Amino acid sequence: MERDVKALRIFLLVIIFLIIIVLGVFIYLFFFRTVQCQVNDEACFSSSIINCERALFIRENEEFVTSYNILGKSGSNCEINVKIIEMKKGSSDLANLEGKSMVCAIPLGLYVANPEEDIKNCQGLLKEEIQNIIIQKMHAQLIENMVQIKEDITKVL
Repeated sequence: MERDVKALRIFLLVIIFLIIIVLGVFIYLFFFRTVQCQVNDEACFSSSIINCERALFIRENEEFVTSYNILGKSGSNCEINVKIIEMKKGSSDLANLEGKSMVCAIPLGLYVANPEEDIKNCQGLLKEEIQNIIIQKMHAQLIENMVQIKEDITKVL
């Protein structure tokens, strides 16, 4: 009798242990696993972004290398971390973008090839640096145009 009770306890402990392992695997697969898309595999990225499934995608072109890490759902949006990994070409002011990242929120179910294009939906250091570059370029263009206008006025007078 006592031997049967011990055997039953061991059996129950083994069953509980197996249930915990199965639950752990289930939770990992459905909540924490991140799909690793191949470099420039747009099909994998588009499928993951439409379904807002956790995935990591690297896009590489002749100018820069960008990583997109789909973080998951947040309310009615899908959050994606965008990071400039490496700048290959470009002016020295663009070199400051290397290593910076931002989180972009796009509406669920919508495919956006470049989440960073609509920068108003993003937050982070990369966004701030892009805005600084845009402001500097606009300022330089404004100064250049003012000099040209001054020259044109001087010619007329």
